[in-house]
Amino acid sequence: MPPKSSSLTQQLENPQILTLPECIKCSQTLSSEVESYFLRVYILFFCPMSLCSIMNLWLSGVILFASLFLCSSAPTPEECNQLVKPLSFADPSVMIGRMHFIAGYTNHKVSKAILKITDSSWVNIKASPSSNTQVLMIQEDKLGGVCLGSTVRVTIDGDTARASVPNMNSVFHVLPSCNGCLLVSINSTARHVKEFLKIMKIKETFEDDELHVQSLYLLSREFTLTDSDLEHFKKQASCLGFSGEPDFRYNPTNSQSLLNF
Repeated sequence: MPPKSSSLTQQLENPQILTLPECIKCSQTLSSEVESYFLRVYILFFCPMSLCSIMNLWLSGVILFASLFLCSSAPTPEECNQLVKPLSFADPSVMIGRMHFIAGYTNHKVSKAILKITDSSWVNIKASPSSNTQVLMIQEDKLGGVCLGSTVRVTIDGDTARASVPNMNSVFHVLPSCNGCLLVSINSTARHVKEFLKIMKIKETFEDDELHVQSLYLLSREFTLTDSDLEHFKKQASCLGFSGEPDFRYNPTNSQSLLNF
């Protein structure tokens, strides 16, 4: 068994070489502290020549360092307040123009399934000729090789935009983003979605036929993003509860460039 003394000096002065079965037992104990496949393999490989108790101390240092690193890299609440603070539509030019869908997160399995078959998408937002509180959003999508198009009238009020199409209502907020980019946070309610999924041959099951979906979509005038812009987008996404890699990333090999879901 490993030395019970908590003194590192005593452990170094009285080393104890463990047998492989003892090391395996030790590694299993340590793995309960660190859910890391890499660390477990490391212990099993080197333990016959090591001290399990010293390894425990070393692992504690690694855990502490990793915790400090994660804490320092995650946005603070104060940072998130600035990262996801909606922009005012007092100047509608923040959303005017043609934009390509580059990356996006969504929180519902149905919308994730739709993004999975999204080849490309673009929107062209124009000022309304009849109202200064509305804009026109022309959208073209390519889903599973099928091209779909729509024109939607978007109503602006303060920092909020609203749009309605048959069976769907959406509320938009534009968030700070990179130069030439449009970052949109969307909350949508959709009905009769099963019919759409059947038409698009999407095999995704769910109980309710009314969906409440939160999404974060990054659009750009260009087809590519810098690594720093993408990391900034991911940090903003984490502030809104998303994690991991985006559910959609634009593939340049696709010929065209979604915003409804």
